[in-house]
Amino acid sequence: MAWKETNVFEERMKFVVAWKRGGWSLTDLCHEFNISRVTGYKYLKQYKLYGIDGLKDKSRRPKYHPHQTRKKIIELILQERKDHPRWGARKLLASLSARFHMIRKWPHPSTVGRILKQNNLIKPPKRRIRKQSIEQPFSHALGP
Repeated sequence: MAWKETNVFEERMKFVVAWKRGGWSLTDLCHEFNISRVTGYKYLKQYKLYGIDGLKDKSRRPKYHPHQTRKKIIELILQERKDHPRWGARKLLASLSARFHMIRKWPHPSTVGRILKQNNLIKPPKRRIRKQSIEQPFSHALGP
C-alpha cells in the first residue's frame, strides 16, 4: 500500500471545509486534525479575512531590521565614493565623519566596503597565476 502524500495547505483546507460542514465542535475538530484550539481559531480567522490565500504559508522574513544602515547614509557613502573613486572604506568614513559631524553613528568600515561592493564600486583583485617550480621542494636538503 502506498503512502498518502499531503501538504500543509491541503490539511488546512480540509480543516476549514470540515468546520463549514458543521457537526463538529472546534475542540473535537482540532483533536481530529491534531492541532491546538489556538491554531484552529487562527486558521479560521485567516480564512475569514483573506479567503483561501489566508491558509497559505506566510513569509517569515522580517519586515524591518533594526540594525539596517539608513538610506541617507548609504547615499552619502556612494556620493563620496563617486567624488573620490580611489578611496577605500576607512578613508571615505573619515572624510564623511569630519564633514557631517552631526551624525553620531557611522557604520563600520566593513559595512561600508560591503555597500560599495553591492553597488559595483569595488573591483575584485586580479588573481595572480603562480608558476610551478621545476625543482622539487626541499631538493637542497637531500645533498649530492
